[in-house]
Amino acid sequence: MSIVRCAFALVVTTWTGSIASQSPDPVPPQRSIAAPPLDCSRSVGLAATDEGLVGASLRYVARFGPEVVFTPVLGSAASRDLPLAYRLQAVGRGELAPITPTEPVADGTTVRYEHGPVTATYEVRHDGLKQGFVFASLPPGDGDLVVRGTIATELPLVHADARSLQFELPGIGGVHVGAVLGIDAAGRQVVGELRVDGDRVDYVLPAEFVARAELPLVVDPLLTTASYVGIGADGGPNGGWDRDPDLAYDPTADVYLVVFRTNPSVSNKDLFGQRFTAAGLVGGLIAIETAASTLPSDPCVADVRASGGFVVAWHQSGDILARGVAAATGSTTGVVGVATGADAQVQPDLAGEMDATHTAAVCVWANSTTSDIQARHLIYTPGSLLIGLTVTTFANPVSSPYSAPCIAQHDGESGRRLICWERFVSLGTANQALVAVVVDRNLATVAGPTLLFNNSLDEHDPDCDGDGDSWVVAFEREEMAGSASANVLAVPLHLSAGSLVAGTEVGISTFNVIDEVDPSVCWLRESCLVAFGRQPNVLAVDYDTHVRSIDPLGCRACEGTFQLDLGLNTKDDSTTIAWRRGNGTDDEAMIVWASYLQFVPVPGLPSLVAIPFRGDDGRVTEVEAGCGTGGRLATKCARSGHAEFALSLAAAAPSTITALVLATARIDYPCGSCVLVPDPFLGFLGGVAITSAVGDASTPLPLPAGIGGAAFYAQYVTVGGTCFGGFSLSNAVLVNID
Repeated sequence: MSIVRCAFALVVTTWTGSIASQSPDPVPPQRSIAAPPLDCSRSVGLAATDEGLVGASLRYVARFGPEVVFTPVLGSAASRDLPLAYRLQAVGRGELAPITPTEPVADGTTVRYEHGPVTATYEVRHDGLKQGFVFASLPPGDGDLVVRGTIATELPLVHADARSLQFELPGIGGVHVGAVLGIDAAGRQVVGELRVDGDRVDYVLPAEFVARAELPLVVDPLLTTASYVGIGADGGPNGGWDRDPDLAYDPTADVYLVVFRTNPSVSNKDLFGQRFTAAGLVGGLIAIETAASTLPSDPCVADVRASGGFVVAWHQSGDILARGVAAATGSTTGVVGVATGADAQVQPDLAGEMDATHTAAVCVWANSTTSDIQARHLIYTPGSLLIGLTVTTFANPVSSPYSAPCIAQHDGESGRRLICWERFVSLGTANQALVAVVVDRNLATVAGPTLLFNNSLDEHDPDCDGDGDSWVVAFEREEMAGSASANVLAVPLHLSAGSLVAGTEVGISTFNVIDEVDPSVCWLRESCLVAFGRQPNVLAVDYDTHVRSIDPLGCRACEGTFQLDLGLNTKDDSTTIAWRRGNGTDDEAMIVWASYLQFVPVPGLPSLVAIPFRGDDGRVTEVEAGCGTGGRLATKCARSGHAEFALSLAAAAPSTITALVLATARIDYPCGSCVLVPDPFLGFLGGVAITSAVGDASTPLPLPAGIGGAAFYAQYVTVGGTCFGGFSLSNAVLVNID
């Protein structure tokens, strides 16, 4: 049987109008969805860390040792951390008796110190640290009940009365000590008194109330952060809240983990994590790096499915550090040094592992001392994170700086990953270009490094994702040489005959003069999402978050561009996407970005925004492998009414004749190692073309409206090979149309 002699060369649009009543396995169309934004403002956490017991909300960090150290989050207006340390000294009625120091014990989100006659408690709340002093029996005497402590802080005391104390720097903020409340076992309450003498602070309950109180009796003040509009934890330009988010998804626990940075001051930054689902927060804040006077940055996260957990990495003082986080519980491992030493290591990125038999994530970073890109395995098992034995270096052959590496989150069944980075075109120039390399699970080079562009315009800030055979790289390109504004573009890449081949770049957002920034890529099974920020107009100083669904093989648009931000006058940045893969939702992703108010804060506006997004892009299932030099068939964005829908062939025999076979029924005709799946006698032969010099071809197949739920089989037949007297076959797929 000669396939090229089949007399089924009918017009493609006629064929698409006939398949709706012949669909083998139709699936219902899916819709893009949105949900209320993630709001971490009430999230809290308490955990044992490398520096001891640490509690936190997004307004403060509290460290529990011999004394309780409360550090308010004041943002970049504060030149350094301005903590307040409280130490309990004595309690009594009339005569005061010194207390015996004890070790703190965690109980949920409360810390307890057992001091004999009194139990001191500290409840970690979103709005402040709730102190409590619980008396199961009263001290001897008959006077006022006094709880005496000392306060040590650089913050000046600017206000003191019987109801409150205010320690703060004008215009920056500080710490507020709230009113003292006495509560007995019967629920009776009395407002107590604050007394200050130098560094000594007394919490006092009146003798009359104490004498009649039913035990236990609680003395109950509150420590909170005092902040100002645009300065503190309100999310203003100098604020301390959520920056640089990164995101990953774990299918074993069905949770996302977002990691982000807060700014207590210019001289200290903290890293936190928060698990969540589309329904809301899961558990409390997770302390990733909260040591005082450290400046961690660039947090990134990836999932290791086989171990049910995440790996988090970051840059700190010229080193790359990491720790593991259990997806189900939020518990953390110790910190490990991924890349340390005299060289300056910066800009880490992580790739996870979705294969159920492998436990190694991959970390890439830039060595700015040697101008190389480097990579290393991180092996995560529950309760343990180990570094791989060797560091792989992608050496720089042109003696010009390499920087800003990204690595594809997904590797597919092949285990291959794409790593992409910036390089200056030549030493001493300011012109930046992009380079990409494909590596296997052992970090051995499969293809590349390949220079993607070589022109007079800067390409920078790349992000990438793929399936192990094909990838999409999204990036910023300046509109013209020296321009202050950039466009977001994407380029498809695929392996062909051992080489990494770049397709035609496509503009994702190319408004003239208007700036587009921060592209982030997520490869879904049937399409690819590119999220980015865009100015609403040329005069605006804020940015809005957008997302566009594209065909990964050609970067053609699947849907229009969606604007996702909340409106208002917000500055959106650091957009990141994670694929909800492995739980029957292969077309769903979560998009997270940082959002802060450019001018006037609005109470209740979250500074981390999370939106689940589902692409309306059909479903493509591979039903048979290819053979010979038939190449790889793939198609994306199978949507009813999609005028630019096409089937694509990659890595086939170059410069030869190929034809596309389409049918709604299977024949499964064997020919040596090949199997022809679509039945050509009940289908059509169309799309005859000549493959390119790298073996690519494309067959346009406009999909008219009203055929959602239809399905068909597709396979390319290419001249050259042993099947059917001189042909090869691509893989065969079943396409379900949304």
